[in-house]
Amino acid sequence: MQLNPKSRALGALLVCALLSPAAGAAQSPKSGTQRGKAKRSAVEVIRATFKRLDSDSNGSVSPAEVGATKIRISGATFAKHDADQSKELDTDEFVVLYQDLLTQAKRPIPSELRAEVARIQTRRRAQEEAAKKRAQDAAKGSAAPKAAGTPKGTTPAAVPGAKPGPKAAKQPAVP
Repeated sequence: MQLNPKSRALGALLVCALLSPAAGAAQSPKSGTQRGKAKRSAVEVIRATFKRLDSDSNGSVSPAEVGATKIRISGATFAKHDADQSKELDTDEFVVLYQDLLTQAKRPIPSELRAEVARIQTRRRAQEEAAKKRAQDAAKGSAAPKAAGTPKGTTPAAVPGAKPGPKAAKQPAVP
């Protein structure tokens, strides 16, 4: 049976939820806490899910690591969320992917998850702008003509290995 993308996304979310430690722990209906533990935020649960998926503990999740589980994420979806194009998802990319999967499945997005994704996207934009500025500065630096002669404020004699210029030609000796 072929599942549509929304069904697959929902299935992936359910598997992630089942993998999370919060799913197996009983919760007190009055306090909303796990037995003896404070309730974890959605972002903490997502990051814990990421750690479990990262089977080689290298700080990123590859399509093979995801494929080794029951989670099914299409190659296009994976590539779309691979912001640095490393062919793997780091923790931040996974958090953004998770929010998008919740959105596709028309599931509620916790406010702390929205805030975390906004922080991640703001940091990414700042990094992209800084990289763009560095590239522009490097292009300007390589395109600028190199100044010939001696450094400003120095004389040829003060610069090691410098040859005297036309003004510094030998003056006739005064007897």
